[in-house]
Amino acid sequence: MSVRANGGVELEIERDRLAPGDSICGRVTPRLHVSAVDLVRVESSPTATLEFTAASVSPTSDGSFSLPVPADAPPSVSGRACALVWRVRVRTGDQPTHSDPRRTLEIECPS
Repeated sequence: MSVRANGGVELEIERDRLAPGDSICGRVTPRLHVSAVDLVRVESSPTATLEFTAASVSPTSDGSFSLPVPADAPPSVSGRACALVWRVRVRTGDQPTHSDPRRTLEIECPS
């Protein structure tokens, strides 16, 4: 499961379904252009789409990362007009941009 951005940064994650408290493990390449890997909560409604950074880590020298899913993270949901989704975003600068690679994943309800 990988995605490549215009700048040539590739994002790979091991799993795209996780539970609160799990860790998102993966790798980014090339490492030199990556500032951070973020877990982003995206809330969409008919009037707006808002993004909130829930967790952030710097990749190691080999490009691997382990990003914690907060224990109180709400599950991914989608309705007719509103949705809450989670994405892993690779920031290639200090601030996020639309060209940063992103991958949607699912946070499941804890059992």
